[in-house]
Amino acid sequence: MSIVMTVCTTLGAVPLTPLLTKILAGTYVPVDAAKLVLSENVVRLKASMVGMQNSSLGVVLATSHFTSPMVALPSTLFVVIMNIMGSSLAFF
Repeated sequence: MSIVMTVCTTLGAVPLTPLLTKILAGTYVPVDAAKLVLSENVVRLKASMVGMQNSSLGVVLATSHFTSPMVALPSTLFVVIMNIMGSSLAFF
């Protein structure tokens, strides 16, 4: 259930953030919602890059502090999933 809610809020934030910014702040300052959508693509790219760096750090910390190599498996899988999802999102 929490995974579904996380996916829904993440995907919903892309169109709703510029729209709500234009509605709520547009009365006080000029807001261009189209430029916010374009800049949001850059934010998503940076978020996936940070996610990959964090999971790489997780692999390094797991292998340095634990003897079993299986401890690093979740971080390793996350890097692979982030690469696939990041490439898919960048394509669309």
